[in-house]
Amino acid sequence: MSKAIYDALVAGGLSPVGACAVMGNMWAESTLKANIVEKRCTMSDEDYTKAVDTGAISVDQFIKDSYGYGLCQWTYWTRKQALLVFAKSKGVSIGDAAMQCEFCISELKADYPDLYKTLCSIGDLYTDTVLFCKDYERPAVNNIKPRFEAANKYYEEYAMLPGVTTSASTVPTSTATQTEQQSSLLDGILGLFGYKKDVKAKYVCDTKTWVALAKRMPTIKKGDNSDAVKALQCMLNVCGGHLDADGDWGDDTELTFEKYKGGAL
Repeated sequence: MSKAIYDALVAGGLSPVGACAVMGNMWAESTLKANIVEKRCTMSDEDYTKAVDTGAISVDQFIKDSYGYGLCQWTYWTRKQALLVFAKSKGVSIGDAAMQCEFCISELKADYPDLYKTLCSIGDLYTDTVLFCKDYERPAVNNIKPRFEAANKYYEEYAMLPGVTTSASTVPTSTATQTEQQSSLLDGILGLFGYKKDVKAKYVCDTKTWVALAKRMPTIKKGDNSDAVKALQCMLNVCGGHLDADGDWGDDTELTFEKYKGGAL
């Protein structure tokens, strides 16, 4: 489940560093269990979730019972209401993990745009973990240590980019290091389509990379909606874009493609 959550957050535009920072906080809140209800509730997680899904627990009861719920332990009534509306719009259970990840991203974009932008960049894992805790989660006790330890665990398991700072450093990442990190991400995306990096090449974020990708991916163009477009959007985000990786090649994707199609950083 943790890998699926990581993939969903990255698909939502977060960098691998930002995604792992969010996951560290989610672990502290819910142990990454999407249908978990705060332990003050006398019902089991499964029974509570089923009751909300079926309406046995009314909307008014759900949003005003003050129980934290889900990956991020949403508690305040307006946020729980928004989560429930979002789940119903997707036609899934309130306890669906993929839906909750998508909801988290939507909240970040709408209500925490500066934090979202930070989490989309390749920055400092410790700093990102702290910022998400203080700005988004706002727990009664800012227990940063276990949140960061969990974030670092997920980072080592899923991201592990060369040169990424994983301590409480405030030193900015150098341009060269950022390029290396972006190259590592691009390699992974291209690898899905059979691309192998030239061992003699220092970086892959260049025109040759785009040519290699074009030769291996299905033909795609503006107006298409497919997994291949989604892969392209992820690659554009690595290069510096801020797209929703939704697989839909619309105007935003077209403008970003024109800006970064040569591999510009």
